[in-house]
Parts: sequence; C-alpha cells; structure tokens
Amino acid sequence: MVWTTGTSRTNANVVSALGRTRKIGSKIATVAFWEFWGSLLAKEREALQNLVDLPGWAYSKRRIGTNGGIEFKVGDDRDEIIQKCGNTFLVEIGEADGKPNKGGQFLLFDVLHSEAGEWIAAAPRKSVDPSRIPKDGNIRIDWIGVKTELKRRQEALDRLGAGKAVHPGLAEMLPDGPTSSLPLTPFTPILLTPYNVEQIDAVSKALAPGSLTSILGPPGTGKTSVIAEIAAQLASTGKRVLISAQSNLAVDNALEKVTEVESIFAVRIGRPESVKLNPELLLDNRLLGTATVYW
Repeated sequence: MVWTTGTSRTNANVVSALGRTRKIGSKIATVAFWEFWGSLLAKEREALQNLVDLPGWAYSKRRIGTNGGIEFKVGDDRDEIIQKCGNTFLVEIGEADGKPNKGGQFLLFDVLHSEAGEWIAAAPRKSVDPSRIPKDGNIRIDWIGVKTELKRRQEALDRLGAGKAVHPGLAEMLPDGPTSSLPLTPFTPILLTPYNVEQIDAVSKALAPGSLTSILGPPGTGKTSVIAEIAAQLASTGKRVLISAQSNLAVDNALEKVTEVESIFAVRIGRPESVKLNPELLLDNRLLGTATVYW
C-alpha cells in the first residue's frame, strides 16, 4: 500500500487513534490518517496474539554464508517464516563444538535479503563461534522484540497525537491516506531486481516532485528493493540521498542493492562493529581509499 501527499494542510481538529480530539500546530493530518494507523496497529496486535502458540520452524542444515552470516535450510515456506518472524528470529545455541547447552541460551539473528529458495540467510546480533550453532534445530519468533516494536510504534503515534513529535513540522507532511491523485513519474529501473506492478507504482509515486510517500507491507514483500531503487533513481540524477532505518542491517541491505550501480558513490556512516555488509563503504575506509569524497 502506498500513501503519497504534498505538504499543504488546513487548520482542523482530528480524532486520534485513542479517540481524543487533537490540534497539532497550524496544519495537521486528517482523520483518515489516525483511523488507518490506529486500525493497523490493532490488527498487528491481534495477529501477534494468534502466533503466540507457534512452536517455531525446524531447520535441517546450517552453513556459513557468503556475507559472513549463517544460512539455515528450512522445510516450511521461507517467505512465510520471515513474514511471521518480522525479519528477526532466535536460535538456541550450544556450547563449543556443538554440545547441547543445558541453560537454554538463545542467539538473535537479523534476516539478510540476499538468499532465496529454502535457505534463510541471517546475521547474528553478537559474534559467535559457528560451532555453537547446532547443525539442525528450530527457528523461533523473538517475542520480546516484536512486542517492543509494536509498543514503540504505538507510543510514537501517541506522541504525534499529543503534539510531542521530535520533528515539529511532521504533522504538516503526513499523508491523508491511500491515494492515486498524484501523477506517476515514469522511470526505467536501474537495479537488477525484477519488480511487480505494486513496486513499480510505489517507485513512480515516490519520485513525484514534492511528495512524501509511505510504503507499507509485511516482511518479504520487497520494500527494501523499492527503497534502493528510489535511492538509485535520485542519486543517478545527481541528487544526494540519505537512507536511515531503525536497524543497522536495514541500512546495510538497502545500501548493498544501491551499490550495484557503479556510478553511484555510497558512504556508510556507523560503528564498524554494527555494519554487517560491505564494511568497505564505511566513511573511514572510503577516506583511506583512492576515491574522492565531495561534501
């Protein structure tokens, strides 16, 4: 689903997701915004409750991946697992040399985008001896992480409704709701990713001058590819693009796709220990190389 808007708004009172009347600055979002995001979070909480009893998914093999991650071979539908886990999952690890861990110690993994088929490629949040990861076992949902993420999103919506957003002008830029009123911006794909109709529509709307676009979809639906294509389209015309996300790996995944275009000069900002993919793009490494950085 794609929401697109310009920046003009009129004075009004709106009903927030919690049913309170709010006026935010001189310009605010319409009721459609609150109704949509409030109902979306409610549906996600309901879906989460339905997953509580899931025991997890078995993997039959594990191997070292090409990007320094670990790959797990699963028998169930790979995309469904990623969607239900929300791009992170837990794996019980053992002692060194694969011996069982009687204490039930688990390691958190972030899903990498690069693999397909029956293998799930993932990067461990903490360094671990691969021998401690069993050759077969179970992938489990990180319930604490999922619940924390939903709580943060609800708190963000509440802060916005109370006029306490970090960005004071954020409410003026919020979309009214799903719309196709803006003309599509034709484009020729730059990256190698094959896009479906919805992804092409999302990129076309995001490239519309003066627009703010929200692209919604569960894990595994290609949002990272769309973000990377938008960034590549803008950068190829000489524009400067900033990619930010709530996790380091999300930035790494998008940036890895953007770097498919040799003419785009990309720089990664972050702590070296937090960068899972393409550490050569880190600012310090770029400055030590032969490339010229223009500020």
